[in-house]
Amino acid sequence: MTHSALLPDWLRMGWIIASCAVAAVHLRHVWTMTGQRRYWHVGHVLMSVGMAYMYLPHSAHIVSTETGTALYAAATIAAVVAAAVFRARHGVLNPLWIVVAIEMAVMVYMFLPMHTQSPMLSYLLAVYLAGVGTVWALGKWDRHYLSGHHPTMGQTASLAVRATAPALRGSLVTMSGAMTYMLLAM
Repeated sequence: MTHSALLPDWLRMGWIIASCAVAAVHLRHVWTMTGQRRYWHVGHVLMSVGMAYMYLPHSAHIVSTETGTALYAAATIAAVVAAAVFRARHGVLNPLWIVVAIEMAVMVYMFLPMHTQSPMLSYLLAVYLAGVGTVWALGKWDRHYLSGHHPTMGQTASLAVRATAPALRGSLVTMSGAMTYMLLAM
């Protein structure tokens, strides 16, 4: 995982700051929300911290590739288990859990040593993540995101979701961008 050395310092610093901002947005949601929404945001905090770490200079990397790989593999499994549990509990599979599981698996891939990574797979994953970011930017995932805000009398459920969507959408587009750029820089 020495790919951050391929990036100019100013760009690396920009992605570190952006990833930390994403972590802050999701930490706020972890603090204020409950249930599956909280767990979903915990996953994004973990991803954004991992991305900030990957953009650090190689000399600052204190976590081994094995540890990073194991951490994100466990997070991938946790996301799949969460999807199954919430589907059993609520009778519907929220596709956002599948997206999180895939993104966690991409984090596993990015923690692998560079000589084990395939350029073709890296490009395919970058295209996938760019697509995910685009879908978030266009607001197409809003109906699947449970904001935790209950509609008041006269509001529709979609208004309750959209009340928190701009900051959330921006953070998720940024996360997709950070992951996409890292894959392309590798």
